[in-house]
Parts: sequence; structure tokens; C-alpha cells
Amino acid sequence: MRRQRQDARREGKRRSPRKAARPYRRGRASSGRAAGTDAMQKRPPLRPFRAGTANPACIVTTLLGMRGADLGAAPYGVEPDTRRFRGANMITVLFTGLVRDAEKTREKVGIVKRWKEEGVIDNFVFSTWIGALNEAPDIRAELESMDAYIVETQEPKVRWLGWFINQMKSLHYGLMACPDDHFVLKIRSDKLELTDAIKTFLLDFRNGTIDKATTPLPGWPRDLLQYRIFAPSLVPSLPFFYTDFCYFGYKPDLLSLIKLDVSYDYLFPRLNPEQVLFSTPFLTKIPLMFQYFRINPGLMHGQEDLAKDLSLYLSQSPIYQKIVLTSLLINQSYFTIGLESRRPDIESPERLRFSDLFSLDQSPHASMAFIPGSNAVQINSSAPIAAILANIRNGIDPTISAEDLRFCESWDNQSTYDFQTIGYTDEVRTHLDEYERRLGTPFIFPGTTYGERSAVLPTWELKVGSY
Repeated sequence: MRRQRQDARREGKRRSPRKAARPYRRGRASSGRAAGTDAMQKRPPLRPFRAGTANPACIVTTLLGMRGADLGAAPYGVEPDTRRFRGANMITVLFTGLVRDAEKTREKVGIVKRWKEEGVIDNFVFSTWIGALNEAPDIRAELESMDAYIVETQEPKVRWLGWFINQMKSLHYGLMACPDDHFVLKIRSDKLELTDAIKTFLLDFRNGTIDKATTPLPGWPRDLLQYRIFAPSLVPSLPFFYTDFCYFGYKPDLLSLIKLDVSYDYLFPRLNPEQVLFSTPFLTKIPLMFQYFRINPGLMHGQEDLAKDLSLYLSQSPIYQKIVLTSLLINQSYFTIGLESRRPDIESPERLRFSDLFSLDQSPHASMAFIPGSNAVQINSSAPIAAILANIRNGIDPTISAEDLRFCESWDNQSTYDFQTIGYTDEVRTHLDEYERRLGTPFIFPGTTYGERSAVLPTWELKVGSY
């Protein structure tokens, strides 16, 4: 064997293809080596460089070959050296998606650059599509000047609700370039201003004055999330409908949100991308949430009178009350609403009722905001949820019973909730029949009819395919 290698070198042949530059290792996906290998091998290897070398920037260049609907091939480039970013409460800012507004993007990149110089953050990652920065070379130059990681992947060819696959892919590879032990502020370049309040929040978080610990209820799993996820707002009547254009959390926790599975489009109707994203760590552990996703009403734009009638019914439906109570308990244990250091007090917390979460008569309470176009109530702080749960627990909320809350707090009840692998529970079916009567049309799944509904639903464990 040794003699053969020597002969091969004399003849000028390659010693071994294994010495070529390898795909981005940390983001190693199961389909990356299979689906993307042929395309990657045809491309010339990249010259490796690492942060701290003579190269002015540490760029994760991706030349991703896509075939058909393939989404899993890993970026072809060099894994970033993140060893210099170590320590407690260290922070990376991650921009994802298209450059929709070049002027706003320039402004925000400038703010992040100042924050990095001031020690507010430690690292900056910009995850976008190949060619997205071609029309803004000055933005690319600015990113390189501040030693940012630029992650460029080919835009997916699969189209799904809310461009969800696109969001997940850009988020996935952006997170892969973030250090493993960092907390990440994920933000779109064209949404949400990087205000002084957010800067103060990040500084206080670095200093350890922001509570990041999860508080699972007794008996509940301890490993759903390692730390809290912070989001600016929530529509509480639609579980897991947190703001998705900006949120903050621990990198391993944010990776657990990734769901590149198109079966959601078949399993659950009327879902919003936000709900898919934030529910992922909980969906397979809590059967009640699985049942909820199958009857998720979604936002109702316009038709105010109908929206009010349906919201009133949802607030009184026994199964929907349990669903929303469970989501409020999940929020209290694993999420914090608001990216501000000071948690605002709310006036007259004892006046808050569970039914206020569904009230469409403008703002039912000063701590809540009514969204007219979507016919929904939005909250920007965790305080209303804490007050509502306390009022239910103390028996001063006449709109719902404390017994229902105790049922939802029990992990024995949650983990063994009676559900059928095919079809609905009687409780869910009763709810759905009344909802459809008020709606005036069948509440059906894509490609099915009302009569087929219970017969064609996949089983609990069915996976149409992960990409």
C-alpha cells in the first residue's frame, strides 16, 4: 500500500480525496452528505482561514448545491473558530433573511457595530441568501470591517405557509455560525428598531440581573428548554403566537425550535409560522397541544361581528380553556414577554380575567393591546399572564374554574391526556362541531372533506418528511 502511494505521487495523482476541504462540520445534517455531496464535490475547495488571522474578516462562504426540493445540504466552507468567544452570558446578534430595505439594514448594522465596540455584544452573524448582498456592496464591506460572519446559502425552492421553510433554513445556518455557549438576539434587518431599551436589556443580561432560569411546574420535564426564551409580544388566545421577527435565547434552545418538516402543512390547518416555531420543543411531549394544533382557529381578519362571536365561544369552550391555560403555564415556566430590563407593573391586576384574553371590545385592560386588523388581543409583558393565573388560582375569576387550572398544572394529566391516534377525542369533536356551526363553514384540512376528516388524519408519530 505504501509503495502504491509513492507511485501515485510520482505520477502526479491526488493522494486522497479525503484531504479536500470538508463541508461545514458543526451544521452537519443527515441529508447534507447524501443530497449535496455530488454538487459540492464539483466545486473547488475554499482556502481555509480563521478569526484572528491576517484575513480581515471571518466569512462562512456557502456554495450550496440544491437539487429539486432538497433543503438539507450543509454549507460548503470552513467552520468558524469560535474559541475566542467564551464566557458566561456572552451574546451574538443574528440577522436573518433578505435585505428588504437596504437603508434600514445599513442603519442597524451600524448600531450593532457600535454595540460590539462598546462591549454590549460579542459577535455578529448575518445569514442570508447567495446574491442578496450583491446590490448592497457597502453593507458587505461594513460587515467584513467589523469581523462579522456572513453566512450565504441558496434560497429554498420549496414554498410553504409564511415562507416558513425559508425562515427556518436561514435561522438554522445562522445559528450554526454562532458559538455554542452564546445567547443569541435573532432579528430581521427590516423589523423592530434596535432601541436603547434593548441595549440596556442586553447589558443587564450580561451582568446577570435578568432572570433567565426556567421554572417548570412540579413533575414537568426539566429538559424542554435550558433557559428562558424572550420575545417582545404574544397573542395569548393563540398558543405559541410569539413575535418571530425578534427574540432572544440560548443557542441550543433556539436550535431546538428548528422544524423543517412539511407534514405540518398537512397535519394542522390555519397555523401561523410563529406557532410552528415556538411550539416545537413542546408539541410531541404534550398531547393536549397536539390536539390544539388540529383545531387552531388562526387569526380572523375583518368580519368583526363574526370574530367577536367566535372569540366569545373560544373563551367558554371547555377544551379550548384547557388548551389556553396550558399555554399560559408553558409561558410562565419557559418564556418571558418583553425585551426590557424593567418589568412594568400593571394597574389593578385583580381585575384581570381569563376572558380578557379573548375580548375584542378594544383594550380590555391597560396591559393589553387590541389589534383591529387581526381581531386579536396582544400583550407586551408577562405581568398579565401572572395576574390572570393568580386570580384563577385564588378563585376570584368567575369566567373559569380553579379546578381546570389544577388539571392543567398536573403533568400526569398532561402526559396522559386522552387522545386518539386517528380522529378526535369526544371533547375536541364537540368543540369543533359548535365552532363550525358558528363559523358557517366546515373547519377542514387541506384536500379533505368534513366526512373524511377523522379517517384520513395521520397517526401521532407520522412524519411526512424532514428536510
